[in-house]
Amino acid sequence: MPAMAGRSFGAGADSFGDGAGYSGSAVASPSAGNGSHARMRAKSNTPNSTSERLYSAKQLTEALRSGLSAVKEQLQVLAILDGTALSWPGVTQAVDDLGFLTDMVAQTTTRLEAGNGSLQTQLDEAVADAGQLRSSLAAATSARDDLQRQLTNSNRDLSSTRRQLDESKREAEQTRQEVWALEKQRADLASELERLRAEHEAAQAELTTARATLSEQSASITTLKEDLAGRRADVGHLTGLVRELKSSQELLKKQLAGAQEAGAAAQNALQHTRGEKQHYEKECGRLGEEAARLGAELERSSREVSRLKEWQDVLKKVEADKLREEQTAHAKSRSAAEAAAAEARQREALLRAEVKAREERAAAGAAALEGQRKAHSLLQLELKEVQKALGAMTSDRNAAAAQRDEQRRAAEKLQAEIQRLRLEAANRDKERAVAEAAAREAAAAERAKLQAQLDEASREAALSKALAEGWQRDVREARQRVAAEEARGKEALRELEAAKAQLSEGRVEVARSGAAAESQASALRSQLAAREEELRRVKCDAVSVQKQLEKAIERLQREVDASAAEITKLKSAEHVLFSRLPPVPPYRATSIQEDLENLRRALRERMAAGGAPSAMPLSSLPALPPAGSPQRLGAATAGDPRGSPGGGGAGGSGLEQPRPSPLRNYTR
Repeated sequence: MPAMAGRSFGAGADSFGDGAGYSGSAVASPSAGNGSHARMRAKSNTPNSTSERLYSAKQLTEALRSGLSAVKEQLQVLAILDGTALSWPGVTQAVDDLGFLTDMVAQTTTRLEAGNGSLQTQLDEAVADAGQLRSSLAAATSARDDLQRQLTNSNRDLSSTRRQLDESKREAEQTRQEVWALEKQRADLASELERLRAEHEAAQAELTTARATLSEQSASITTLKEDLAGRRADVGHLTGLVRELKSSQELLKKQLAGAQEAGAAAQNALQHTRGEKQHYEKECGRLGEEAARLGAELERSSREVSRLKEWQDVLKKVEADKLREEQTAHAKSRSAAEAAAAEARQREALLRAEVKAREERAAAGAAALEGQRKAHSLLQLELKEVQKALGAMTSDRNAAAAQRDEQRRAAEKLQAEIQRLRLEAANRDKERAVAEAAAREAAAAERAKLQAQLDEASREAALSKALAEGWQRDVREARQRVAAEEARGKEALRELEAAKAQLSEGRVEVARSGAAAESQASALRSQLAAREEELRRVKCDAVSVQKQLEKAIERLQREVDASAAEITKLKSAEHVLFSRLPPVPPYRATSIQEDLENLRRALRERMAAGGAPSAMPLSSLPALPPAGSPQRLGAATAGDPRGSPGGGGAGGSGLEQPRPSPLRNYTR
């Protein structure tokens, strides 16, 4: 049995030799046993050697017991050789004490191994928790990057919308100038028409005078020819003006097509905004499980929404009243235009009757001239010449009448077009006035809303920066404490190995070292329990911060949805209203972007210095108190350098001073 134990122990490693001291002859001399024990002590004095294998406590206890059995066998052999060997003083007592100490060492080693196993399990759990925290930080980082990309896309869409607004405004200004030019041309044409009417009346008077006497007819014919030449020139001029009007009409059609294309682009932008809204709604659905814990915030939001709905109802009523007033004014102007058109038609009928009567009188005059020609046979040659002249005058008169009819029709069409343009200009002026008023109100509200969002974003960025710094400090301290605990655990393991090595030597100090090791193990367990309590507290704080961040994300999501709805409402309004919106100063968005970039850069540097992930997710940012609360009012009145449009902080970032992190409130 001792020889078998010696072989099993010697086969475990090279440090205890080949087991010759235990597997040899039963009659080996005491010097051989002492030599083997000397070799064991020489090798066990260096437990930290790299060429030596570390044995378990069970193997060491078995080796100690086999050594004790070998000592007893050697004593029996010695008793056979010398009958008085067992009666030597202290030999039996030393063997019994050695057996008792071996049992005590075995029990103590068992307890220490059990405690070491529990400590190792707790250490594995702490490492697993640290891995989960790292994975949650990485997921939050990806979520932050997604939100950053969405914010960049929204800013890009807002910039394109503002550019479209500027282009629409320039087009409206160009259209206004063209309308003014058309009004000027209309005035010129009206004055020309009056002049033509006066000339026509003068020509009619001259024609009547020419019928009285034959001598005056030749002079009046010459005058009429000159007048007809001037009228032909005027008709050519009017034809040129008509062509110019047609070209301007084509230009207006092209501008209308451009405006329709801009409307289609705005519609595409609106569809893109709706797609983003659907994406945001999906994101809100994903966070719907946490909505039950946000009762107080939901009630405050509901009250705010009800107040906004009341205000929206008031605005809708005001817009409906304005729309009814515009419809009434439009109906009045339409009735007036119809009355003016009826009056113009009546005047046209009278003028046509007058022209017909004058033509009949001219025919009567021609018959009288024919009678006079028959009566005055002596003046036949002269009468023939006069007749030829009258024939030419009649043809000229017919041509002049045809040209006059064409000119009248063109003048009527031009007058109708001018009247239509005048009505459209009046309606456009009214719509512009209403749109300008609504645009000013909407722009003021939007400006105030954007300013509030900008201030809130600045405060949240400052607070998130302070919290990120506090969180980094806590993570670094926790890692340092974990490293210290690991070092202490390794030190305790080394001490346990040293104690086991001392046990292998069979010294009496093993009991005292075992008691000291047990006390150290108990102290280590108490420290580990304290560290576990601290880790649980940190986890609770992390969960609380996560909830606050999700709450802030939901509030920002609601604000984004409200902004998208407001943009959709503004895009669905009249084109003039949409073109009258004042552009928001772009340096605000640029400042927020710079603040976010600076915050991201600082967080990456500090997290890289502390050994944490390279970016801090937006989900780790805390939620600010709701609007109207004393905390928010105090923060708003604390001298924010970006509270006014012209204000700016140092470097344009506008960040507040860092606030103490709520994660450091617990007692370490």
